[in-house]
Amino acid sequence: MNSKTLAYNVIAGPISKHLEVPTSKSHANRALIMAAIIPGPVTVENLPQSEDVEWMIKSLVQIGLVIERFDSNVKIENSFPECETVDKTIHCGEGGTTTRFLAAMLARGQKRYVLEPEGPMRERPMEDLIESLEKLNIKISQSDQEWLTIQGPYDQSIRDIEISCAKSTQFASALAMALYDHKNKVIPTDLHYSKDYWEMTLDLIKQKKKKHYRVPVDFSSLSYPIALAFVTGEVWVDNCLDRDIFQADASLVDYIGNLGGLVRWTNKALYVGKVAGFSGLDVDCSTHPDLVPTLAYIAAHAEGESHFSHVKILRHKESDRIAEVQKILAHYGVKNFYDESKDIWTITGGVKNTSAFQYSPPRDHRMVMTAYLFMRTHQGGTIEHPEYVKKSFADFFEALA
Repeated sequence: MNSKTLAYNVIAGPISKHLEVPTSKSHANRALIMAAIIPGPVTVENLPQSEDVEWMIKSLVQIGLVIERFDSNVKIENSFPECETVDKTIHCGEGGTTTRFLAAMLARGQKRYVLEPEGPMRERPMEDLIESLEKLNIKISQSDQEWLTIQGPYDQSIRDIEISCAKSTQFASALAMALYDHKNKVIPTDLHYSKDYWEMTLDLIKQKKKKHYRVPVDFSSLSYPIALAFVTGEVWVDNCLDRDIFQADASLVDYIGNLGGLVRWTNKALYVGKVAGFSGLDVDCSTHPDLVPTLAYIAAHAEGESHFSHVKILRHKESDRIAEVQKILAHYGVKNFYDESKDIWTITGGVKNTSAFQYSPPRDHRMVMTAYLFMRTHQGGTIEHPEYVKKSFADFFEALA
């Protein structure tokens, strides 16, 4: 079976192969927003095959941007809001970066826009961004009939605007990009999680005069094959030749090395190989919450306890990732406990049940890929809705097979 069918049968076994991973959708969607508001033409190279990125491009076209595509590259010929013509409804998919970045960008214009996302995005947090837009005198509202209605422009007389990042740094990033050429100054508060993504945003804004962006490898996607290699075999990632300082998920390479895993960077590939027996981890996950499910997989196979702090933000992702990972751990008999009051997740290494697993995931790409790691390591199993991986790693199953 392949990732286009209703279910995917995972065959257990170690990994030993060369492969490539996608480029970063987080970087790509930021670059596309900047390319859409900088006077064109602006090019973005090395885009990933990602549903979120595809929806961003489709949305920009709906808005009125003229986009030329060639292979994994795009050129945006015009800019927003100069391209706006009439009030529009924009269908934007289910991505957080897609929806939140577009909301702030559309507030640059004067027409009335309605954003209509899909699936879980309709229930994910938006309140902090909406509140900040209201403070900037943007006409904005939500209803059952029209999910999010936006009409600008921004009030530039309000110089400083604070925005909470307690639930997502995407809110601050969205505003900072939309206001890059305005007098307003965006001040992020509660910047406890994913700070590197905020730094990524600021770096892309600084590059605006180049009118050219190139998207690096996605270290979130990289985490799955190198974690599997560390526990079961070996892998050569042929398109990962150096690390990106703005992607905190690159920390997994260091964690694996510190645990005794074989890690080598060459001018041809990143190599990661298995180690026989390793201890648990103590990790502050505030900078890389998306890495936690992969870390949970490693912790389940460690000797002793692992402790992961600052993970509560996982409750607000595409699914409640703490609850979902606990379902997977429960099947494999892995002891764990999340202390909500202290925000510390303790996982005791030791898989007690290795039987095949049939997993029906929420609409969350990372839960599909995490479940695959466990199944591949033990007696295989079946994953429903394998197509969910298209959000970030379209050929995940083919790449790791």
